[in-house]
Amino acid sequence: MSQIRKHDIAERVETEVDVVACLSADSATVRLPNGREVFGYVGESAKGMVLEVGQRVNAWMFVADFSRAELRGE
Repeated sequence: MSQIRKHDIAERVETEVDVVACLSADSATVRLPNGREVFGYVGESAKGMVLEVGQRVNAWMFVADFSRAELRGE
């Protein structure tokens, strides 16, 4: 019986996004570096961050769901 090799697969990747439209105090439509627009939400570590259109922020994209981004702050 052969064993399956497990690979270390990243759970998330970090990127920078641009805020395109503010939806609420802690969510926005953001643009990824490839031009795609997705839902962005303020993560726990960035609570209290004020979102503004045109702002560039660091974000985590989870490899299982590239339709949303967790905003991590500048």
